[in-house]
Amino acid sequence: MRRDIQALRGIAVLLVLLFHFHIGPFKGGFLGVDVFFVISGYVITEKLSTGVGPLKRQLHEFYLRRAKRILPMSLLTTVVTTLAIRLFLPPISYSRFFKDALAALALIPNLAFAAQQNDYLSQSLDPSPFLHYWSLGVEEQFYFLWPLLFIFFFRKRRKWIPVLALVGTVFGVWYTSHNPVQSFYLPTTRAWEFLVGAALVGLTFQTHSLPRRRVVAAIGWAGILVSVLMISTKNPTPSWTTIVPIVSTGLVLWADSPFSDKFILPYIGDLSYSLYLIHWPLITIVLFKYPNVNIFIRILLMALATLLAYLATNYFEKPLRFNKKISLPLWKWGGVMVTGAAISTLILGTAAASYSGVSKTLSISTASPVIYSNGCHLAFSQSIPKTTCIFGDVSAATTVILAGDSHAAQWFPAINDLAKKNHWKVISLTKSSCPATILATTRSGSDDKNCQMWQEKLLTVIDTVKPNLLITSAFTESSYPLLAPNGSYATQWTQGLQTFFSRITSSNTKEVFIGDTPYPRQDSATCLSAHLKSTHFCDFGLVRSQATLSTKSLIIKSVGTYIDPTPWLCTKGICSAVHQGFNTYRDISHLSVPATVSLEPQLETELLKVLKK
Repeated sequence: MRRDIQALRGIAVLLVLLFHFHIGPFKGGFLGVDVFFVISGYVITEKLSTGVGPLKRQLHEFYLRRAKRILPMSLLTTVVTTLAIRLFLPPISYSRFFKDALAALALIPNLAFAAQQNDYLSQSLDPSPFLHYWSLGVEEQFYFLWPLLFIFFFRKRRKWIPVLALVGTVFGVWYTSHNPVQSFYLPTTRAWEFLVGAALVGLTFQTHSLPRRRVVAAIGWAGILVSVLMISTKNPTPSWTTIVPIVSTGLVLWADSPFSDKFILPYIGDLSYSLYLIHWPLITIVLFKYPNVNIFIRILLMALATLLAYLATNYFEKPLRFNKKISLPLWKWGGVMVTGAAISTLILGTAAASYSGVSKTLSISTASPVIYSNGCHLAFSQSIPKTTCIFGDVSAATTVILAGDSHAAQWFPAINDLAKKNHWKVISLTKSSCPATILATTRSGSDDKNCQMWQEKLLTVIDTVKPNLLITSAFTESSYPLLAPNGSYATQWTQGLQTFFSRITSSNTKEVFIGDTPYPRQDSATCLSAHLKSTHFCDFGLVRSQATLSTKSLIIKSVGTYIDPTPWLCTKGICSAVHQGFNTYRDISHLSVPATVSLEPQLETELLKVLKK
């Protein structure tokens, strides 16, 4: 086994760990996964290129080797993680994480996270312990298709592999600019990284002198290091910046320069698969219980993950992989996976099914407003406001538009109820992470063109409908990533908001801005689930951002009516996690549906004042 490849695996997993444990300056440590992809493309293509015998036997042997390499450790980690979730995490998390476990067992975790619009590069405070399986899903899906393509077409036409890699690169970069969250996870946008490795097979550099090969390898190693120091989560991935670590990894593979075992990297590479699988559930579960651990504890956790990986590799993974007495035919691996799913269901699925979220004094609801499930609340990739999303009294003469991001959408249940009661027609025009303003933002490092288009079209809809009442709100307690930051965020935010309202031409439209709700900065529902007998533990102090304060000042002075919900939720600077027997927030920042509905009387009083003016 080439020790330089093991060293590459070692640096790849080490960078991922340092990134996840927040140790050191490696802000692009997530690119270690991209290094893995190039290595995988190279290694499996090299093995496929040397296959002999009937094609059926070659494919069977390949898939059997992959099953023995990947599945035992993956299944063990999944089952142990479900047990750890059951023992250490609050019951409210069981259902969500059980679904993620099943996706991992079904070899489609990346597709599941893409469907969830789970932004890997901008995680919440409660990430899935199975999130890291996304890369395993991409690899497994590539392994399924590539042997067929290579054996039947590319083995005798290898010159076309670089062309395919180039086409894949262009497609991946293009799709990232349109839908960066999904592009991060999809095998179609990641395939080019494997293909770069595949294209190197047979391109030997060994005819050159060893010093020259070492220079090429050194350039590659330097490129990897520079990329993880300079590239960050603010850069779109995969994109043009991703080419740097990909090409750099390719240079190391091409050079085939001997790597001394005197260095530790090859030994870390020997543990890399187990270490990658183990480290993430360990840190997510520990940091949930103890979120403010210092760097010393994080280093100890990293050391513990390495120790567990050593034990798992040498006493579980390798014996199952190399012991000829322990061998299963390919078809029986399906049974092993079903068994893993059955065990996970027994551990976590049954507990999730039995959890109701109700205690004697508190009911916890994590349901989203109905506009999420019926498609009226737009996802990141959508850009056209849905004017057909009409609610309330649909035949009423008074028209109300609710517009903005998810912090506007959180008010829909109350506004819809009030519309039915007061005979208003409500048009719901909301979009995730896209406020009703004129402000160019980014998503996963790319220009969020979908949001900008939606903002422009929203103004057109408002001017066309000419509603009696326009209700907006926004997540001003957080900062959207700006495409062109210039000066303070609060200043740019209020300028964009002022521009938005100045472009509304209807003189008969009364404008209301509902101030942002206080920001818990933790998953409130999860916290309450873990502290049912001491819910005050989840209360939090009131803090207002400068953007929130500036918005209030702007609306009052030059726009319309500002409704401040803070007094409804907080007393003497403390905001309660419980409101009238329900969780105030359904997650890290959004009001729960029951809490929103309970605020209808206060909201009705304020809105009727505006309409009667």
